Amino acid sequence: MVIVATLLALSVFPDASARNPVRDFYNHWSAWVLFGLVALTVFFFGQIWSLGWLTAAIRRVEGIGPYTWITFGAELMFMTVFNVEIGVWATAHLLADRIGDEALYVLHVAGFVIAAPVAFAGMAYFVAIIALQRATSMFPTYLVVIAAAAVVGNLGAIGGLFTVSGPLNAANGAIAIGGPMLVWSLWYGALPGWYVRHRAAREERAHATNAAQVLP
Repeated sequence: MVIVATLLALSVFPDASARNPVRDFYNHWSAWVLFGLVALTVFFFGQIWSLGWLTAAIRRVEGIGPYTWITFGAELMFMTVFNVEIGVWATAHLLADRIGDEALYVLHVAGFVIAAPVAFAGMAYFVAIIALQRATSMFPTYLVVIAAAAVVGNLGAIGGLFTVSGPLNAANGAIAIGGPMLVWSLWYGALPGWYVRHRAAREERAHATNAAQVLP
């Protein structure tokens, strides 16, 4: 589902090289743009909760160490930039019929290019996850594989600083936006299932410990 949504988005987004396709995009996809903006806004509720319980889980396993704060800081930075992106796109959508093509083009492209500098924050997040795994073995193999792929996937976003067309452009480039969208979606899709099992196992161990303590 996530892969299909990513491919669909890449197929309809115009690149960042010309303003006329951007105007056509807002004319033809206005309702879907609004739907996507609302969906992404609601997503922040779940993302904040995800950040809270993942930070607590890492802190509990790691104890005093740097990885809790690296993952917390990197994801908070990512969420902040993502929120600004959505605000810029929402402004473009809201004013699309009130502003000229040039202004709409600038707002639309800016919403994507803003994300390019945060590429290394995303890489830092997943490098910390891998380092944490080496130190604690708290994650299953499939999450570590996703994290390793995400290090490479997030690096592609930096291409948005250098070009307005092709696979490295920030607006619809398969590498610059497709890579980060795919790996972050896979991560957020896989993380809740792991956490449920992780929490259940922790509660089971705590119950067994308590039961052992009350035995004569």
